[in-house]
Amino acid sequence: MTAVVAHPDRDTFGTVWFLVSQAGHLDCGRWTFEDDKRLRCACGAVLYVYQQPVDAAGSGAPASAGTFPRGREERMLPAETAQLVALVAAMCPSMHLEDTTTDAWHLLLADLDVADVRAAVTRLGRQRSDIAAADIRAEVRAIREERLARNPLPLPDSDPDDPRRYRAELLELVTAIASGQRVERIPAAPGSPPSHLTGSKHDPRVRSLRVPCPWCGAAAGRPCTVPRLGTPLRRAPAHQARLLAAGLAEPGPRQEGEAR
Repeated sequence: MTAVVAHPDRDTFGTVWFLVSQAGHLDCGRWTFEDDKRLRCACGAVLYVYQQPVDAAGSGAPASAGTFPRGREERMLPAETAQLVALVAAMCPSMHLEDTTTDAWHLLLADLDVADVRAAVTRLGRQRSDIAAADIRAEVRAIREERLARNPLPLPDSDPDDPRRYRAELLELVTAIASGQRVERIPAAPGSPPSHLTGSKHDPRVRSLRVPCPWCGAAAGRPCTVPRLGTPLRRAPAHQARLLAAGLAEPGPRQEGEAR
């Protein structure tokens, strides 16, 4: 039999029980943990090989008990996928889970954050009696989108004239907020133009900030942005509709899409 790698501090008794039952060794009736970090069955088979977690620096030295390094997100490990399958089996007793369910789900969920997956399964367990891996992925996406909707996205510090760097920082901010991390940067308050836009009161860009933009939806005090990209306009002080609303332009044939 092939041994399964697992982490003892992460796996609950229910998880081990589920895996032992899937391996077909429940009838043996006795399992022991040896000094070599192996879980052995009474029949002599090695069911699990437990690994000692390493320290956060990645030096390979054992970490203190209960300590597991975590970056911005923590991806699903095989043992955590097995624990998830056990949880779903308990929530949905009518589901028929095969011996290969854990392996199949790990292929489908390994790229997701552990905390997001658990939150998604908890939600789904309250709503239905059958949960598929695709349902979990969809629920994780919904959870992350809700976080983005609740938390205003601050403007990157990078210069928008450097598009590659600006987009990279913007992506980092979006990922951090979607993951549930606290972003210390405070968005500009409505009515207070960003520092790089402060200037003469006769500057059209500054004067246009007094009103919201009907085109891109920028609030008063916030600069106009390029649709979909979210980057501030560079070739125009504001969208034509905003200039009209602020009394800074006359109606004309100019198209909003030209302002970038």
